[in-house]
Amino acid sequence: MIRRRTAAWAAALLVAAAPAGAAPAEPTAALSAAVQLYYKDKNYPAARAALQSTAELGESRAQYLLGIMLLKGQGGDADPAGGNGWLRAAAENGDENARGLEDKVRTEIAELPAAGRARALDLARRFGAAGIAERVVPRRADLDGCSGLRYVAQRQQIAPEYPFMGRRTNQNAAVSLRFTVGIDSIPREPEVLATYPPDADFAASAVEALLLSRFYPAERAGLPVESTARFRVNFQMNYGGQLWDEPAIKRVKAMLDVGNPYAEFEIARASWADPKEFNIPEQQSLELMVRAAQAGHPRAQYWLAQLLTTGPACGPNAKAELWLDAAARSGEPAAAVQRARELLVPGASGDDQARAKALLGLAARSESAFAARHAIALLAATPFDAVRDPALALEAAKKLRTDTYAADPQTWEALAAARAANGDFKEAARLETRALRLADKYRWNTVLLQERLARYATAGDWRGDLLALPPHPGSAPLAADLAPCTPSNRGMKCVLRDVASGLLPLSPSR
Repeated sequence: MIRRRTAAWAAALLVAAAPAGAAPAEPTAALSAAVQLYYKDKNYPAARAALQSTAELGESRAQYLLGIMLLKGQGGDADPAGGNGWLRAAAENGDENARGLEDKVRTEIAELPAAGRARALDLARRFGAAGIAERVVPRRADLDGCSGLRYVAQRQQIAPEYPFMGRRTNQNAAVSLRFTVGIDSIPREPEVLATYPPDADFAASAVEALLLSRFYPAERAGLPVESTARFRVNFQMNYGGQLWDEPAIKRVKAMLDVGNPYAEFEIARASWADPKEFNIPEQQSLELMVRAAQAGHPRAQYWLAQLLTTGPACGPNAKAELWLDAAARSGEPAAAVQRARELLVPGASGDDQARAKALLGLAARSESAFAARHAIALLAATPFDAVRDPALALEAAKKLRTDTYAADPQTWEALAAARAANGDFKEAARLETRALRLADKYRWNTVLLQERLARYATAGDWRGDLLALPPHPGSAPLAADLAPCTPSNRGMKCVLRDVASGLLPLSPSR
C-alpha cells in the first residue's frame, strides 16, 4: 500500500514534467509556447513578442530564434542590427546554433552603419553572458541577503500532528513553507511552497504547527524588524515508507538532459526539500531553477524571486523584482497578488489601481488557495473603490478550498469580508468569529478582528488592509505555553525543538 501511494504522487510529478503536447499540469512555459507559435502555428507576430520577454531573461534558444526572426523580417520589419545582436548574445549564452554563426555575425555587425553597429553591440553586451550574469542570474552572494541583518531564528518548534492516513499507511512527508515573522516573534501569512507527497492533510498540519511555533524576529541595528523566512516541516516515522519513488524520479532526471523546464524545476524544488535523497549541491539546484525560470516556467520564476527576497528589512532587490515581474506576467497567482499589494499604496495612481485589479482578478480565479484567499481579502475590503469587486470576491470565496489553510485565521477573515461586502452580515459574523477563535489560540493581537466582528454584527462592512496584523502588545507567549506536552500528546502538537539557548537562523538560503 505504501508503494502504491508513493507511486501515485510520483506519477503526478511526471505529469508536471511532461513535454509540450502532453497536457502538463501547469501553465506552458513561455519558451515552449513561443516555439509552438513559430514552428506549428506560423503565428510570427505572436511568436516574436513571446520570444522577446524570454530572450531578455537570458534564454539562449529564445535569443537565437528571435535573432533569426529579426533578420528574416518574420512577424515585423527586418532588423539586421537587432537580429545580429541577439545572435551574438545567444552564442555567448551557449546556444550551439548561434555559435555556428559567430563568424558570419561578426562580419555582418562590422558592416552595419555606425548607429546599427552600436545598437547590435549594446544589445549583445546587455543580454550576453556577462550582462545576464550581472543583472539576471542569482549568485551565491545574492542569496545571502543584505549586510547588517540578523535573520529570523527558530526559537521553539511545535511538532506537527501526523495525519491519520499518513500514520495508517506509514507515509513520511516533507512540507516547505514561506512565512512572515513580525517584531513580536509571531509567525503569520504561511505559504505552502511544496508538499511531498502532495497531500493537503500534511500541508494543513504543517501550517498549524508553524503558526504555533515561535521565532526570534530579524534584527537590524539591534532593533526587531518584520521579515520573511523559509522553513521545512518533516513528518518522519521510525519505519516510514519511501518518500521518493526511485523509477519515477530517475525518469524526471532523464528529462534534464533535454532541457525540460518542468523537470528542472521539480528536481530543483525537490532537492531543496530533501538534499540527502538527491545528492544535488545547492549551487546545482539553483542553476536548474534558473534554467527553468529563463525558459519561462512561472513557478520557477516565483521561486527565484522568493529565494532572493529576505523581506522589507533589506530593501529592494533588483533581481528579485525582475523575477517577480516575470512571474506575474507569466500568470503565476502568488506573484500576481504580491505585485498587486505593492501597487496598492496610499496615493496609488489610476494606472496602478487598474493593473492591481487585473492581477487580483487573475489570482482570484486561480487554483492557488494561497493566492485566491489574498485576492479575496483585497477585492472585498480594499479602500480603493476602483479596485474593490464584491461580486468577484464572493465568486472566488465560494470556490476556495480551505483545507490547506484552515488553521490560518486570515482564511476565514477573507471569507467573512467577501460575505460582508455582499450584504450577508450574519454569515460574515459567523466566519469572523471563527477567525477570532483561531487568532486567540495563537495569541495574535486581535484588536482589528474584534473591530471587524463588531462591524459585521451591526450590518456594516469594513474597509482597510485586511492582511495587516498589529504586533502583540506585550511579550508573546512561547510555543510551550500554546501547546504544552502531556502524556496524551504522544509526541504531537507539543514542543519538538527548543533552541532558545542556541539560535537556528532561517537564512534566505535555507
